[in-house]
Amino acid sequence: MKKRDLDKIIDEAFERQQVAEVKLTPAFLREMIETVITEAPDPAAIEALLGWAQKNKLEVQERKKGVLVVRVPPEEVGGKLRDARGGVVDQMIRDLASQGFVHDPNRGGTHGRFVKLGVRGESSQLVVLVKSTVAMGGGAAAQQGMEAEEKLVALINEKYGSLGVTATSAGAGHGSDLTISKEGSDPMTIEVKTALGADFGQFRIVYDTTSGEWAPSQTSGFLKNQALFQDIFDTSVAPHMNNKAAFTKEELRLPNLGMASGLVKTLKPMDGTGDLKMALQRRWFGGKTDFKVAFDFDKISKYYANKGDRYMQIGKGKGLYGLTPEDAADIGVPFFGDVGLVGVVRIRIKPHGSYNGNHSFTVAIKLTGRLQPSSLDLMNEGDLDKIIQRYLQS
Repeated sequence: MKKRDLDKIIDEAFERQQVAEVKLTPAFLREMIETVITEAPDPAAIEALLGWAQKNKLEVQERKKGVLVVRVPPEEVGGKLRDARGGVVDQMIRDLASQGFVHDPNRGGTHGRFVKLGVRGESSQLVVLVKSTVAMGGGAAAQQGMEAEEKLVALINEKYGSLGVTATSAGAGHGSDLTISKEGSDPMTIEVKTALGADFGQFRIVYDTTSGEWAPSQTSGFLKNQALFQDIFDTSVAPHMNNKAAFTKEELRLPNLGMASGLVKTLKPMDGTGDLKMALQRRWFGGKTDFKVAFDFDKISKYYANKGDRYMQIGKGKGLYGLTPEDAADIGVPFFGDVGLVGVVRIRIKPHGSYNGNHSFTVAIKLTGRLQPSSLDLMNEGDLDKIIQRYLQS
């Protein structure tokens, strides 16, 4: 917007309506708006951070105006990658305090954030986040899963393309994780899990302050898997939470609750949030950090079959299973519904940062028990030949 256009809008607004009891003028508002538009973080603070990062061989990226991200590569310990951000944050606290950077452990994720406050009329606030160069935790498992799928897709297309066989991956989108196809044949649709211990889905729940009852949060992830998640909520989650997990009137007045439209959705990042979480889970979960309840495992097998998957691949070493008896028999693998596992729902107040950071009310679906390995494993190249040949003959 040009300056003369901004002047015209402000002048016309004051001509239409006089502001009573507040001594505002077009010139004063114009000065305020121009200050907001032109202010930027202190260049000296940015230079100090960049110099510190260069000295410590760390990369700094700009996420948006006024927000920088320090990227920390993981450490390798015992052949495994370990998150190294904790040590870097401790060092930043020691080294950057003299430059006016304040560590805020309650916002910005697991390791908080650093803030360099602005000066009115001179500079705006600068926020510095500390993130890993690779996905960690649950994000790492999801990333590893997608990478494994993409490698498998590339291998199948390269090795069996001459036979008219193609493979595609849904990635993070809808549909089966892996689809193997050949013109004239029904596609072989496969759900891929990195391990038996991986979550078979999770969703958030919210507390209705009017009814005093819990309900699933209508996120895109919940709606994508609603057939399974709603059934799990109705039969396993609601009976416990609606009976044991109410907020008191005093708690509903606390500023720590993240509320919208009469729904408690989160615990907010601020002082006292960690103590509130501890008190709630002691009362709601009988002194434990979570509540677990078993459910009929057959729901999992039927759910994936009903959404169009014909097979499930679990990790490397467990292998491939059919999601219907017919599909299992087609290529000679076990029927997943008969493997004798147990479904478990885990309900907890899940942290998304530090002790006083953001928390959600989360339901995770897991499988437990002893799973006998299948006779065929997609991740074994020798077995892959047999699977493709049996698919072509079925």
